[in-house]
This record gives sequence, C-alpha cells and structure tokens, in this order.
Amino acid sequence: MDTYCHDCGIAFRNMEEKVDVGEKLSEGYLKVILIVEVLGRPAEYVADALKKILTVMKRDKNLIILEKKAYKPKRAKNARDLFTSFMELELLAKGMRGLYEICLDYMPSSIEIIEPSELKMSLSQANSVINEFVGRLHKYTEVSTNLASENQILKAKLQEVLRGRVIIENEALKTEFGKKEEEDSADASTGEEDGAAQKPK
Repeated sequence: MDTYCHDCGIAFRNMEEKVDVGEKLSEGYLKVILIVEVLGRPAEYVADALKKILTVMKRDKNLIILEKKAYKPKRAKNARDLFTSFMELELLAKGMRGLYEICLDYMPSSIEIIEPSELKMSLSQANSVINEFVGRLHKYTEVSTNLASENQILKAKLQEVLRGRVIIENEALKTEFGKKEEEDSADASTGEEDGAAQKPK
C-alpha cells in the first residue's frame, strides 16, 4: 500500500516481494537506481502517465522493482502551462542486456548501478547486446525518417489547401467587387437617365 507525505509531496511504496537480492545478484542481476520523468499537461495527465509506466514496468520480465518514490507534479520552469514529475526506482535488472532494454523502453533521465561492484561479460554476450542495440537504433531511425517524410507531405498538403483557400477568397473578393462595380455603374446610368428625363424641352 502507498503511504503519502503531504509535507514533501512524495508517495512512498515498498514493493519488495520476498526477493533475495543477494541470490539475484549471484544469478547475474544488477541492482540499480533510475529516475523516470514525465513532462506534459495537465498535471493529472502527468501523474497518470507515471502510474501507467509503473504498471508496465511491474510486468516487465527484465526487472524486479524493490522500491519507488513518486513525486507530485509541479509546474515546469520556463515552460508555459506544462507540469513535470518523476519517480525514483530501486530495482534489479536482468543483467546488462536487461538493463539495456530498460534504458531503451523507459528512457530514464538518470541511472546508477549500485551492485555488483564489478561486472563481467563474455564476448558473445557483448556482441549480442551491441547487435541488439544497433538493430533498435536502425528501427528508431526508420520510424524517425518515416515521420519526417509524413510531416513534409502534411505540410505540403496544408500549403496547397491554404493556397486554394486564398485563391477562392480572392476570387470571391473579385466577384464581390465586380458586383459592386456593376451596381455602381447601373446606379450611375439610372441617375443619368433620370436626369435626362427631367430636362425641359
């Protein structure tokens, strides 16, 4: 159960579930502290986003959450109408590969390995991690490139729509001015005819 500190604005929760940390470390797990931040609006969205991230992390097979501190959203500095919040997590990561997956999946703003004091990795493990990392980078690059292309297409379409709107508005103005000129011309002709009709013979 969560306990909340109203003075400091922090929700504390010990989430350790009979985990033998020493045993997990001997199995190759890493004990780490990481910070996950969220920026957005309104404040309720920011708090809800952190809860959703925590829910996903609790189901993640690459980690075991030991403790967390979640801070109340506060108005971000130099950002209008934006709020920021973060949570600090102490967890066990399933080796370097698991830690690497955690970094890519949750993009923590800060991460610190507490234990063990020394890390060992075989050549095959290092190659596996590096190749997986490169593969993920290529996927991100592909997604980024596709988004950039779609953005350019949308901008071009928007410009076409705006140009069409300007043309339509200009044509409408021309038509309106044309009608006005015809009306003025008709009024002038009528006035001349009336003046001519009133001249004495």
